[in-house]
Amino acid sequence: MAAISANYVGSGVARKSSADLTASSSTVTAPAGYYESAATKTISGGTATTPAKTITVTPTISVNASGQISVSVSGSSSVTPTVSAGYISTGTAGTISVSGSSSSQLSTQAAATITPSESQ
Repeated sequence: MAAISANYVGSGVARKSSADLTASSSTVTAPAGYYESAATKTISGGTATTPAKTITVTPTISVNASGQISVSVSGSSSVTPTVSAGYISTGTAGTISVSGSSSSQLSTQAAATITPSESQ
């Protein structure tokens, strides 16, 4: 019994199979040649996990020399998604950060003189 030729008989075109396919990132490369049957290559799927969320809030209360009370708060929030290696058909990645602040000042009353007295 004769061995099967590595070339398509009489053409000089190399026989190819699924083993000849290569994958890199989302690209599958099929080298030129004769494929006796359908060839396939599996690309592992990637995954995206629930994003890590960080919230930071900083309140500040101060009283100045004239007795004015000031209240302010500032905060920030960031979201960082995690994606594993592999093919993912759509999506976005990166960190989203949001920050802001707000402040308010309470009104003051006019000065008053208070004289303590004693009563019985």
